[in-house]
Amino acid sequence: MKRMQIIILAAIAVVAVFIGIRLLLWNMSGASKKGDETEVSSDEDFDVEVLDQIYFLSAEQLASKVDDGKETILCLGNDTFAWNYDDGLIKALREATGAEVVNGAFPGATVTVADRGLDYDAHPEDIFSFYHVAQDIASGDFSDLEAPARARWEEDYSYQTSYENLRDMDYAALDTIVIYYDGTDYLKLRSGYNPDADKMWTDIQTVAGAYATGIRAIREKWPHIRMILVTPMLMVVYTPEGTPIAADRYDFGHGTLATYIDFTLRVGEACGVTVIDNYHGMTDEDNSQGLMVDTSHLSETGNAAVAKHIAKVLHP
Repeated sequence: MKRMQIIILAAIAVVAVFIGIRLLLWNMSGASKKGDETEVSSDEDFDVEVLDQIYFLSAEQLASKVDDGKETILCLGNDTFAWNYDDGLIKALREATGAEVVNGAFPGATVTVADRGLDYDAHPEDIFSFYHVAQDIASGDFSDLEAPARARWEEDYSYQTSYENLRDMDYAALDTIVIYYDGTDYLKLRSGYNPDADKMWTDIQTVAGAYATGIRAIREKWPHIRMILVTPMLMVVYTPEGTPIAADRYDFGHGTLATYIDFTLRVGEACGVTVIDNYHGMTDEDNSQGLMVDTSHLSETGNAAVAKHIAKVLHP
């Protein structure tokens, strides 16, 4: 009997030690991991877990970088950066990081393309999509942006400015590209992903495929540039009846906004790039009015919050 009691007590002790180790490892999950490892961490500023995925470049990747003695960040996106062009998120990011922050965003741009073959007559806005901008960065040829940007000069000077910023950037010395597009693809009924596993990361008419194809093209040409992908924040949309509703609860036909954010996170895993989660824990239906000036554009407070989040990932 005593022997049986000893065996039972020993088994209980083993289970307790196992649970203790698991809890310890869980609590340590916020520590950054280098190389090809990822990090899924929580942030003390938020009430729910923020699903940031942190990747660092290897020494081999960084070997090709030209050291110009300064930190430079290039921002690609749509209204996230282009709205209040120099005084919005760009300014907040400069203040939060102390880096030289260059705007390469285009108003209203999408991640995806409407036409795979770039039909200027049917879909002239495709040229400003992330996919095509990424191809230009990889090739070093931005001539296809020149005429469309100049044609929009009177409409919005930021088209021309972003084109010139992209053209004149010294990519050999560039440190970081921050990629931040809002829910425009979701609103334009562009698909988040292709369910065909063979096309999931190559279909440029989907968010996942356009992101993955563009990111991989830049990575192949400029392996030393750290790329950071930022998820959209929660936004408010309107049903056909005119009822406002949170985008993570409304499906226009290709899933809710949460579906698009899920695949943005999966792009990070597939391509080995850092993803900053501005959705989980950043905004909800209660606090979005303080962080946004309307249904999608960030307020000064929202810009500061996003910039702080990006800065904490860049300078842990």
